Amino acid sequence: MDRSRASYAVLALLVAASLAMTVWVVGARHELDQVEAHWAGAPACTGATVKPYRDGWMIGARPAMSCRITLAVTNRSGRDVLVDSVVAPGLGSMAGGTAVALTKADTNPDGLDAELPVDRVLPDGRTVKVALEIGFRDGACGGDDAGGLLSVAHWPEVGLSLWQRTALVPADRTLYVRDASGSSCP
Repeated sequence: MDRSRASYAVLALLVAASLAMTVWVVGARHELDQVEAHWAGAPACTGATVKPYRDGWMIGARPAMSCRITLAVTNRSGRDVLVDSVVAPGLGSMAGGTAVALTKADTNPDGLDAELPVDRVLPDGRTVKVALEIGFRDGACGGDDAGGLLSVAHWPEVGLSLWQRTALVPADRTLYVRDASGSSCP
């Protein structure tokens, strides 16, 4: 009889632990889904043209250009969340496109994506602005695709964490960069 009670107690503990784990994972995911990232306006560029294009703006990239893209990250989760990083897909040091993320703090310097640390708590109901700098990739020679266009949908992504769970939240725009340098590959 004692053995049977012990077995039921262990089973009840396992069920309770499993339920708690499910609530933790699903709850954190639900809360992180309530955080949004939006471009806060057109890119602010020097040495490059910026024109309206499709759902955003086209950056006409040239050597020595610098563009600042500002994101507004809004938390509607009901909890404080940590904005860990901004991930710039396709703009890392090993990617081959016309544009590259300009930062000394890239935590992924050998990858295709640039990851920029932010490490800021974002209280519920608040918005924080985060800026990302991009420039012309040295050695670029006019070809991201057949038309010299780099396009990355839902760019960039914001890394978030809550309750030891993490998520990447994509921004609401597409990054469009066209090589306007007039260069050609040898």
